[in-house]
Amino acid sequence: MEAAARKIKAGPFTLALALIALGAGIMAGNLGLLDIRTILKMWPLLLIGLGLEYFIRRILARESEVHFSLPGTVLIGLMAVSMAGANALYGLTPGMFLDHAFYRSGHEYVRQWQGQPVAVNPGSRLEIENRVGDVEITPSPDGRMHLSARISGSGSSEARAREAAEGQNIIVESRRVTRVYTSSGRNTVVKLFLEVPAGLDISVSDRLGSITAQKTDAENLELEASMGRVIVEQHTGKIRVINRMGEVSLKNITGDTSVEASMGRVTVANPLGDVTAICRSGSLSLTSEVPLDKKYTLQADNGQVAFRLPRSSNLRIEASTQNGGITGVENYRSTQGSKTRGETTLGGGKGSALLETKNGAVKVEIVD
Repeated sequence: MEAAARKIKAGPFTLALALIALGAGIMAGNLGLLDIRTILKMWPLLLIGLGLEYFIRRILARESEVHFSLPGTVLIGLMAVSMAGANALYGLTPGMFLDHAFYRSGHEYVRQWQGQPVAVNPGSRLEIENRVGDVEITPSPDGRMHLSARISGSGSSEARAREAAEGQNIIVESRRVTRVYTSSGRNTVVKLFLEVPAGLDISVSDRLGSITAQKTDAENLELEASMGRVIVEQHTGKIRVINRMGEVSLKNITGDTSVEASMGRVTVANPLGDVTAICRSGSLSLTSEVPLDKKYTLQADNGQVAFRLPRSSNLRIEASTQNGGITGVENYRSTQGSKTRGETTLGGGKGSALLETKNGAVKVEIVD
């Protein structure tokens, strides 16, 4: 009586290697040693590894039955699909997302909307809310607020797409607080264009879309995005940004800057006031071409923190990381277990810079 053939499963070895490689790659990405998209592009190796493991086991164990491990194969497949999907969506802007989501398989109708000029008193508050679509803010040429919009509707037919676009309204309320917001239309994307006068207190909220502001002058500028980029260039006054998912880019801000980001890259360039930037998952970067002497706080949970400034700056720099390295500072040391710290002082140390990350590198570049 012949003995039953020994059964060997293919998949567990590939799964174990994949978990190790993926974990090492993510750690390298957090430390700034590797671009995370490079890791995502490696997803075909999971399928290649699974096939190689099967054939190698068949060759080495000819008298055994080789089968794919069901749990291991399913997990490898899920990992491959997740990485492929993440790679496809990586860097996809909300505008691109909306184009794919609304217009790929249906019809589109676009109409332009032009509002009447609105008188707004200096120092008053302006609140802007958009549900789906971008918001662009630029200076007013005559001291009044000017509004326009590009309204896109989608539907299974041209008639339904037009009906959706024409049913979308832009509401303007002029009271003690001036409000501009979009109605709750379905299957529509609204891109708002606003020209605003100087000296206002401005609040912008966008649920799905990007917010951009150029050459603005506002006592306070508050920008909140749920999913989309926030880009501000040449703003006079204070600014506060809250972004749950998306890039934040701020350049040439004269007042104090505050940023809270849940997921996405944050970059600040040439700030003239204090800066506080906190990011849960993503890199933080502050660069300046002019000497710095204010208060700068950059804190990340998972991501690299970069700080570039002239040697003629006048401030004390303190850097720390729990998992990662520190470059560009003196007095490099390890304290409190695995936590690494470094510090240096430029000039008389008038200002201060606190650079912290839990998982990632801290890079300080001092240029002459």
